[in-house]
This record gives sequence, C-alpha cells and structure tokens, in this order.
Amino acid sequence: MKFFISIFLLAILLSWSCNQNGTGPDLTDTEILLEGMDQVTSGGNLQVVINTQAEYETLIYNRYTKPLQEYWNSQYPAVLQSMKNQHPNLSDSEYTVLVKNVFYSGYPFKGTEGYTHPSIDFSKYTLLGQNVDGSGCRKPDYQVSIIRTDSLRMVTFKVKVQPHGDCEAPFIKNQWMLVRKIPDTYKVAFAVEYSRDEH
Repeated sequence: MKFFISIFLLAILLSWSCNQNGTGPDLTDTEILLEGMDQVTSGGNLQVVINTQAEYETLIYNRYTKPLQEYWNSQYPAVLQSMKNQHPNLSDSEYTVLVKNVFYSGYPFKGTEGYTHPSIDFSKYTLLGQNVDGSGCRKPDYQVSIIRTDSLRMVTFKVKVQPHGDCEAPFIKNQWMLVRKIPDTYKVAFAVEYSRDEH
C-alpha cells in the first residue's frame, strides 16, 4: 500500500513540475458567461477574437453600454411624459427616480443595475465569441470544440447544434469561450454545424 501511495505522490509531483516548466497539458477551454452583454445584445453577426483589455472594453461598449444608452435616450421622453401624466406636480428628482424604476423593471435594463463584466487576464487568455442560431421545440444542445493546429497557425472555434423537434421556435445563443492565449500571428476560423434531431 505504501508503494502505491509513493507512486501516486511521485506522479503528482512530476505533473506539477511539468506544468511549471510549460510542458504540461494546456488549460482546458472554458465557457464564460457574459450574461449582461447577452441580455442587452444577442444574435447578429458575432464572430470575435478578443486578445487585449482595450478590445474587451470596446466589445463591452458596442454590445452593452452603447445599446443601453441609445435605448434610454430614445425612450426617456415618452417614459418621462407618462410619469408626469400619472403623477403630476412632482419634483424633477422624483420624476428621475420614477423613470429609472420604469427602465430597470423591464428589458433590456432589468438585472443590469450593478452588473459587472467578468475580468479576464489577457496576458494568458483569449476571448472567443460567436453567435449560434437554432430552432426546435425546446432549447438545443450545444457542443463546443476548440481545435488548435499550431503547424498551420490556426484555431478553429466550432459549435455543433443539436435541435429538439421540428418546431420553428427560434433560439439564439452567443457562445463565449475563454481559451489559452492565441498569438496574433494565428488565424481563427468560426464554424457552426447543425445535426438532425434523432428523437
């Protein structure tokens, strides 16, 4: 028994040593949830490779901050007038509170107050994102694969979609993956594959 415990401990130490020298296995690619951003902007032609904090901040602005600002600006006059009609003779600050409550009680603002986007260490990781459309009687299953071909300097981000039933209810998903840092010299290919429902 002591022999097996010694072998097990030795294997752990060797594995740790390999990882410290950069010759061990790569980090498993991980799905990351960007719920706030996806709630505000889902779908569209999303195929992004984010390698820096500046690119991430631009993504957040374009898919989160800007759409919320535009929605607020376009709807504010009508909501304010509605509040004035329903609650006459209030102060400006009271109307501001009422309008804010209306905005944050429904989409796209609901749940965004105080929301913070996940922080990412771009010295180690790359954020990949692509939109996947589907249909069916219930939410499809999604199988993601990240294929790194170093000899071709290529990374393929593939999502396989398994629908359920012949219904035409639409399902939209933004698939975000955090992967080991992709060098700037690599190309990223995006692919979506649809399989037939076999049930």
